Amino acid sequence: SEDIDVLTLVARGRYLWKHRTAAALLRAGRYFERALEIDPSFARAHAGIADVHLLMGEYLIRDPLEAFHDARVAVEAALALDPSLPELHATLADLQLFGRRDLRRAKESFDLALSIDPTYSTAHHFAAWHAMITDDLDGALEHLRTALSFAPDGLELQTTLGIVYYLRGAHEQGVRDLGEVLELDPDFSFARYELARILAGLERYDEALRHLDVLSAAEPRESYAALTAFAAGRSGHPRPARQFLDRRPAHGRRPSHYLRAYAQLGLGERSDALG
Repeated sequence: SEDIDVLTLVARGRYLWKHRTAAALLRAGRYFERALEIDPSFARAHAGIADVHLLMGEYLIRDPLEAFHDARVAVEAALALDPSLPELHATLADLQLFGRRDLRRAKESFDLALSIDPTYSTAHHFAAWHAMITDDLDGALEHLRTALSFAPDGLELQTTLGIVYYLRGAHEQGVRDLGEVLELDPDFSFARYELARILAGLERYDEALRHLDVLSAAEPRESYAALTAFAAGRSGHPRPARQFLDRRPAHGRRPSHYLRAYAQLGLGERSDALG
């Protein structure tokens, strides 16, 4: 698009998309929709909407099946307009990875996105997660090194780097890196949640719960409540886990089986969690 208003709206949407809270994602979606009202043929705006749906599904803010379906519809609309857009192939890769658990097709889409634009940091970021899932931590580091050279201010990249260090056994470096990301932006929920998750894994439950209190005060989210239930249960306080397992959300569905299992593990109910 040559329309400056369209470009500005998409830029604002991308800025909010990186913040990853439910409120930020909803606002990002509205910016992308406003851009399409002006220029319905702007593929990058369709790509932005796809990425909003994708994250909302991955973070269980929406029902994943519905969110991933909406993401695919937006991707297909954009592909019809501009199949050479690297954002679209990166999003398709993430959909294959988290929506269909198809590691082979995910890699094919990552590779295609990076063949179109080797400097596209988001594709390298998604590829790093693919490498982490396949236990290729050296490959993940290489993708993050490349991505950071093109987007040195990417807090999402720095967050994932901390996670990779933790997975490699450098636990304190991972904790330190995530803490320093939060020094740069205390409201960056992705880093705070991952730090809480790592601290819980290190059995530093009180520290994890302090970070979860900050997250939950800013935004109620079932994943925060489940991790709180786990950490509190492990530290000898079963009430949050019991409340989590007993509650009925406004939409009438229980939390996902994955999150319920997390809470049950906090209570020591291993057989129920495995079920």
